[in-house]
Amino acid sequence: MKRPLHKHCFWIKQPTRRQLLHLEKTFSPIPSKQEQNRLRQRHLRDTRTFLSAISENLKDYVRFTDTAHKAWEDLRMMFVPSVALRIRQLRQRIDLMRQDGDSVARYFGKLKSVWMELSEYDTTLQLSERDIEVREKETLYAFLMGMNKDLSFVRTQITAMCPPPSLDQTYALAIQAESLMNSTR
Repeated sequence: MKRPLHKHCFWIKQPTRRQLLHLEKTFSPIPSKQEQNRLRQRHLRDTRTFLSAISENLKDYVRFTDTAHKAWEDLRMMFVPSVALRIRQLRQRIDLMRQDGDSVARYFGKLKSVWMELSEYDTTLQLSERDIEVREKETLYAFLMGMNKDLSFVRTQITAMCPPPSLDQTYALAIQAESLMNSTR
């Protein structure tokens, strides 16, 4: 006598204890009323803080989002739709930036603000040590190449150093050279 087809199709093996424990870990428990109230209070506090930090025009746009994280994501997508494009724009801005009569401190500050914005998009988390060294050299040379022509002797002196100094050391040398030039004028 043959078994009916449906018994073959719906036969399910009993889960092992290990499989049941895995299932328990994947499903989060339903929070208690007290925990739900605590989470709701935290969400309201985060939302108030978030709304106080943005302009009036954007408040209506993000007021009705479910979480503060979702609101930030929505704003990021509004202002920076393509992260890769923004990274390219910032790198190009760094390449084109020049001192143009500004003090070394002001020029370095402008570059530093663009580097900080770039680091928000282009993280170094997945870079090797070699890649990080290359990136540090790129920032060093971007700073040097944008300096005024009257500081070219500093640029030559720094590029001749082996190993090249850090960006902070280079900045200190450029500040010293600028103050020396200003005192001799």
